[in-house]
Amino acid sequence: MFAHALRQRTYVSLIFAMGVLMTLLFVRQPRDVHDDAYETAQAPPAIADLLRFREVATERGLVYAHRYTRDQERKPGQARANPHPSISVADVNQDGRPDFFIPHTEQGEANLLYVQQADGRFVDQAREYGLAFERQEQPGSMALFADFNRDGLVDLVLAQWGCSTYFRGQGPGQVFIEEPHRMIGYCSRPEGVNALDFDRDGDLDLVFGNFIPPPNEGRYFSLWMSSTRQDNTTGGRNDLLRFDGEAWRLDEAVNFKSRSYTHTVGVSDINRDNFPDVVFSNDYSYDEMFLNQAGRSVLEVTDEYIPKRSHGFSGMNTEFADFNGDGRLDLFITNVHKPGFYRRHNTLWRQREDHRYEEVAMQLGVGRCGFAWAGKFADFDLDGDLDLMVVNGRERSEGLQRPEDGESLWYRRVIAAEIIKPLKSVYWEAEEKWGKSYISAFERSCLFTQHEGRFYDVAEAAGVADRQEGRGLALVDFNNDGRMDFVTVSMKGNLQLYENQSPTQGDWLGVDLRLRSGGVAWGAWAELRARAASPDSSVPKFVRELYPANGFRAQSDWRLHFGLGRTRSASPAQEGRKPDWQLEVKWPDGEVEVFENLKLGAYSVLRQGEGSRKALP
Repeated sequence: MFAHALRQRTYVSLIFAMGVLMTLLFVRQPRDVHDDAYETAQAPPAIADLLRFREVATERGLVYAHRYTRDQERKPGQARANPHPSISVADVNQDGRPDFFIPHTEQGEANLLYVQQADGRFVDQAREYGLAFERQEQPGSMALFADFNRDGLVDLVLAQWGCSTYFRGQGPGQVFIEEPHRMIGYCSRPEGVNALDFDRDGDLDLVFGNFIPPPNEGRYFSLWMSSTRQDNTTGGRNDLLRFDGEAWRLDEAVNFKSRSYTHTVGVSDINRDNFPDVVFSNDYSYDEMFLNQAGRSVLEVTDEYIPKRSHGFSGMNTEFADFNGDGRLDLFITNVHKPGFYRRHNTLWRQREDHRYEEVAMQLGVGRCGFAWAGKFADFDLDGDLDLMVVNGRERSEGLQRPEDGESLWYRRVIAAEIIKPLKSVYWEAEEKWGKSYISAFERSCLFTQHEGRFYDVAEAAGVADRQEGRGLALVDFNNDGRMDFVTVSMKGNLQLYENQSPTQGDWLGVDLRLRSGGVAWGAWAELRARAASPDSSVPKFVRELYPANGFRAQSDWRLHFGLGRTRSASPAQEGRKPDWQLEVKWPDGEVEVFENLKLGAYSVLRQGEGSRKALP
């Protein structure tokens, strides 16, 4: 009797499920309009044309087209690779001109190191520097350039979708020497990696954000965008690797708990206790925030600091910046927005005085901007307010040039995510077949200019109108003219270098912060203010923190850039004169110094120990 009843219930359930499936198959599908993914305010006429950019990659000698070998070329039993393109900015030959490094994502192809020449053109010199690395067997994930061994020279950590490696720099024009033993055989599948002095011992440690489990746990992953599943814990484990001066060693005691699908690792001293904290932007799950416990462990404070009810569940980007000029660093995480299918939005977390955050993206106009990946803040027009650049787009099949020539996969993906597992293969093959298809492709980027505390998208008017599927975005003043430029790499697309040609709205200055050893001061905190200004003065204070690998799949220009606007002296006796600026720097080891008489319209190298010492509060 019991078995008969069970069979009846099974049949009823199966019939019901089949009915639901047939209904889904034959109801009218929502229309996918590829250009409907933006819900941004129109800029007031007075600011609509203040930003102007021109794409100059080819004329500057930068030629790179990303390739993506799809799963039909995958070896049996090999886990799906996720080779998004990335790009890193570094002055490898220390000549004051930024260079570009691009890890290749295809086995047997060479990495690219574009070194800027005196005439402003770029030449690939990866082989001359020993960084071509054609023998790589796994896709490159991300490259970090820093002085890891504290000898004053630029080194390279190359994170790979497999076993990561390290190259020791020998100085300008000299070959980098690979020393893989420094990584102690660490193998994982990272989407993001970042550097920080976790325990403040003077050595740069590494945090790997691993999208899926490591090779020894490897299997094929087929992920579906779901509007209901928000607690996925089958992704990779995120790891802290401490550097002891000789090698990076996995610290098993620091437990980030997450098994989410992490895209990026963001670093900032969130609670201002002099120890860097960590944020993971996660796909198919909540983002996560961990406070550093004096370099010994971490404490998860996600829901307490960034309430989970406001998360987007498709986190890609982790960027910290003081966008509203209150002296506290805010947090920007990109997410997916696709009307009719997946109505989430980017999250802009404004930090309060108690170090916790409130979400204001929709309120300020930066919430809905397509299938968003990288996002970076910069003062592009030098008016004293930070603007925001965001790159968008998921993917399209090879050779597809127009949306009308292909099929959108959005409807099928969303429906398939809700079908019970035994019926998925009835509706769709076990592995996604692309053919001529796309999902959230042909989207333009968003370029938000800030005006009176709100952001307005002016991308098309500013000349940022390419329709590639953007991934990595790095800020770089490549021509040292004080107007911040940016470079992007795209999924199955070309590298784009956008030269800033905006009319300037004020003065600027830049600083290159260097430790006593000569290395770049990762983790330094800098506050710029007018020397004559009183605490209640209207002359603004500008705050920056030096973590150039925040964002998505990119390392930006490590020089700190300040647009000053048309500021004037706060002293009545000096009315009409430009103020003198002073920079207070808290170095990674906690020492505080003040640098005065900074030069406007130029980049200055400021070395630890050469400023005026200031007692800690």
